[in-house]
Amino acid sequence: GNSNDARYESFVGLVARHDRQVRSYIRSLMITGDGVDDVFQETMLECWKKFASFELSSGEEGGFGRWACAIARFKVLRRRRDAARDRLEFSDALFDQLAEEALDQLPHYKAQRRAIERCLSKMDASSQRLLLSIYRSGESVAKIAKETGEQTRRLYHRLENLRKGLLDCVTKQLLEGG
Repeated sequence: GNSNDARYESFVGLVARHDRQVRSYIRSLMITGDGVDDVFQETMLECWKKFASFELSSGEEGGFGRWACAIARFKVLRRRRDAARDRLEFSDALFDQLAEEALDQLPHYKAQRRAIERCLSKMDASSQRLLLSIYRSGESVAKIAKETGEQTRRLYHRLENLRKGLLDCVTKQLLEGG
């Protein structure tokens, strides 16, 4: 019905606004980047199923993000239990502690993200791509070096300078409260 459509639209809007936050939260809880998308999809399916019971408390825009992250945490935990044969896994206690710490970072996350986006936008496209390659799986510095014909060592050096520059810029933005 009509009210359901409106609810779905509001849900999709919330998912879009919190997509990056929930994804990075999931990524922070997983040892490798493998399966982040799967967990994200499982999480959003669950969120939609339970959306009726989720009332966005007025004035707290971050409510949905926290709620989705809490659900994501269970999904990651279940996944870890299923993969318990892999002895590299953390203990559940340590996992819980890490999950709590990651959640505590969420309020700062928005300001940080805005600052990073602002600082990145001041850079040229090749610098942006190089910097983002560290966070994007499948894009290695070696691969970019091959494509651009730059020596890997020079590229790493450039990457280090870019990272320092980005960090300085972001720190400045956050200190200025902008």
